Amino acid sequence: MGSFAETRIMEPRDPGTTDRTLFLALGLLLIYGTFVIIWGFIRVERRAEHLATVELERALEVATARIERTLSPVLADLDRFALKVAKDDTIRPAELLEFGTPLLQGQQAYLAVKLADDDGNELTLCRQDTSWLLFQAEKGSVAGPPLVWSARDPRTPLAEWRLTLADSLIDPRTAAWFARSVGNTRTGPVWTMDRSNCGPSGGRTHVVSKLVRSERTEGRYQVIALELILERLPDMLGGTRSGSAVVTLLDEQGAPVQPRPDLSDPDQRLIDEVVAGLGTGKSDRIEVGAGDERSWAGIRGWRGTGPAWNLVAVVRDKDVAGRFASDVRVILAGVVLLVLLAISGIWAFLRKRRDARVRRFQQLRSQNQERKLAKALGEREVLDREVHHRVKNNLQVVSSLLNLQAMRLAEGKVKEEFMRGKRRIDSMALVHHKLYALQDLRGIDLDLFFRELMDALLKDLDPTNGSVSHEVRTGGVQADADTAIQLGIILSELFINCHQHAFPHGSGGHVEVQLDLVEDRLYRLVVRDNGVGMGERRSDGDTRLGLEIVEALAEQLDGSLHVTSGSTGTAVEVLFRMNANEASGS
Repeated sequence: MGSFAETRIMEPRDPGTTDRTLFLALGLLLIYGTFVIIWGFIRVERRAEHLATVELERALEVATARIERTLSPVLADLDRFALKVAKDDTIRPAELLEFGTPLLQGQQAYLAVKLADDDGNELTLCRQDTSWLLFQAEKGSVAGPPLVWSARDPRTPLAEWRLTLADSLIDPRTAAWFARSVGNTRTGPVWTMDRSNCGPSGGRTHVVSKLVRSERTEGRYQVIALELILERLPDMLGGTRSGSAVVTLLDEQGAPVQPRPDLSDPDQRLIDEVVAGLGTGKSDRIEVGAGDERSWAGIRGWRGTGPAWNLVAVVRDKDVAGRFASDVRVILAGVVLLVLLAISGIWAFLRKRRDARVRRFQQLRSQNQERKLAKALGEREVLDREVHHRVKNNLQVVSSLLNLQAMRLAEGKVKEEFMRGKRRIDSMALVHHKLYALQDLRGIDLDLFFRELMDALLKDLDPTNGSVSHEVRTGGVQADADTAIQLGIILSELFINCHQHAFPHGSGGHVEVQLDLVEDRLYRLVVRDNGVGMGERRSDGDTRLGLEIVEALAEQLDGSLHVTSGSTGTAVEVLFRMNANEASGS
């Protein structure tokens, strides 16, 4: 069986069959690619024209809806004004001020609210940059200039406004907005452009006006108007892109309704060229230019709310045709991809061999670096241990000096204080000695460290307290050497205090040490005994000094000290913080 398999594997392949297969595959790919290219070029022209028509129509529809959405709040405000005027034949200045002030304050685009009738009477509330004006003209100003009230704050009562006479006469019947509203045969409002006394530097602004017939007096009518600056309306068309189309809104004179186009320079030049070559009233697709500069344009008269404006949309032929040309490029790219696959196969083989050599070189370099790093870490470990050893020796020397000095003192308070100081230095030396004995100083296991430290402290204590047991629970928390030293000194101070003061008269007891995580980076160390409680011991000098030392060490760890004592024992709680890279295993 094995011999047969070997024979099959060693059989040579027919090179003719392989060549024919490759030539057939290549021929099919060439035929398919040629067909797709020819079909694409034939179809792209007609599809581009159709898509241009669709894009223009969609852009004009979207622009129409956008303008109506933008102007609908303005027309709603005008309708509310019309409803008030229709119910009240006579609007007085104070009433116009009360109605018009919140209207002008609520929309930054509004400049003035106007009310006029066919007798030439007019009331106008006007908002300027720093002041408010209220005009009242009667009978076309035949009896003199109109009255003008002015104030800085519209909330000021009208009686306190400054009253003067206008510089010029006002007859609303001569204004374009009044005349066009009276002659309007449609139910909608009328839009006009007029020179304004309220706008910036007396410029031309848009006025939307409407004829309102009285509900109380038959035959009586009035004309209301809102004067506004369209540039200040949000989302108004001054020139923008909608998909592939460039759209703008033109007024009766062919100027942008909102002269603040958000177009790039090429788009703006394109729209200017198309507008210059177009007439008005056309809504079908129009071909403009030739060759690479050919564009499709469409214009639609817009009278949705009164103004005789025109929407113009332009689509570049290259923007539309480019979508279909990309399909052809994708198919051609597929043919090229087959060639690139063969080249990439050879390149991948050569790259693989080179990468193998690079990997071997990097492995050798990594091994060398690991050896150097291990050597450096070992040297640092030895140095850290030597530092702790020297600190321990120096502290023992200081302890011996204090012991010699204490031997020269008589029994009493002074000698007791010397011995207490010696005992605290011995505790610090013991902490460094235990650190020196640990194997890893980068992540110190506090459970092991605390247990060995407390066992060593028990050997130095006077075993007159009877049987005192202890328990340690740290939850596997690890700390760096600096934090471990401070925690070791805190634990030594509290543990010795428990043995010396919590169990008098040689009574037995239990000391519990617990370390746990409170929240992010905040830890809690609790040393709890079941002794007699602190009671009067809190005023004892040694106890008070010990707690002050613990509190000072807790503050160095960005923490605090809390003591709870009662008849069932004493619990000392130390809250402290460790950085995330210092603590682990919690």
